[in-house]
Amino acid sequence: MKTAAAVFFSLIFFCLCRGNPAGKEVVEYRALVVADKAGVEHFGGEEEYKKKLGILFDNINAFWNKGSDKFEYEFKFVPVFGGTYGGSSAGQENRYRKDFDLSKADFLLVLDHMKDHGDEGEAYYCGEDSNGIAAAVIRFGTDEPKDCFSDESYRSIAHEFGHYRLVTDLYASGVYAKNNPVNGEGFSPALCIMLSASHYDKWCAYAAAIINHVAKSKVP
Repeated sequence: MKTAAAVFFSLIFFCLCRGNPAGKEVVEYRALVVADKAGVEHFGGEEEYKKKLGILFDNINAFWNKGSDKFEYEFKFVPVFGGTYGGSSAGQENRYRKDFDLSKADFLLVLDHMKDHGDEGEAYYCGEDSNGIAAAVIRFGTDEPKDCFSDESYRSIAHEFGHYRLVTDLYASGVYAKNNPVNGEGFSPALCIMLSASHYDKWCAYAAAIINHVAKSKVP
């Protein structure tokens, strides 16, 4: 028969692990999120927008962690709202990188919910500057504000976060047999979120190994 103390500590363990059944160590990455002013206003202003960011990141985290049974950690991306910007989103990542405060966030996420400037075509990319500050840019390129909080946009954003964790695009490694002058053989990359997040919901062994290896490095 369990003592009262044993029951108490069992309950604590249950509460701590119910969102992380394997009891893995949780590794957090803080994303400084900046978004276009028009988009934030469309979705109810800053306070409402922060709530929606919470929903978006919950979806990203669930998609990310369910994608592999090879992960040695539970990964958690946390949004830190950094305000809004006016004008075009083109080049905004360079502006925010200049005074980036690593005590407040680990990488940058620029969201642009609609194309209201001529140079805001659809674009999804992530890269680092000379100081190692990573920036993911999500430019939806739609005429009306994109509601990325209630659709599957989290999949594409997770793909870009994969680049932040140093995983490369797998679609770039495919080779058609007719284009291989060495031995005439084709090569198909592993099915993976880094091949196509819209088609696949799993991390391949290659991607999972990299994500595990750099897990504790917040600024790769």
